Amino acid sequence: MLTSGVSFGKVIAVSGNPKKMMRVNKKLYPYTQNGTVMIKDVTSFYKNVPPHGELALAAQNGEIVDLYITREDVLNVKNKKDGWKSIQDILVNLEDSFSANKMFLNEVISRIVRK
Repeated sequence: MLTSGVSFGKVIAVSGNPKKMMRVNKKLYPYTQNGTVMIKDVTSFYKNVPPHGELALAAQNGEIVDLYITREDVLNVKNKKDGWKSIQDILVNLEDSFSANKMFLNEVISRIVRK
């Protein structure tokens, strides 16, 4: 019986207005440099789908949608492991999504990087 390995990382989608998302990504920059966080802009992916989900509605209303991949899952993407080769593959592993618009910056960062 094949089972998937236990992951100690996570994939989170965050939407927000461009200014807020720029501030979030700037704050996360040190994490991207040490390899504990990877950021993928998936706004264009969600702009071109039916507007039935929260992320699609956000993208179609001019917000930015970023994927944050953390810890061991960063290695899965970098090494192009099965199930981590494309944006669609990564989205299958999505654990959480939220809007950053009405949250404090430190609260957004904490939700992304907490273990």
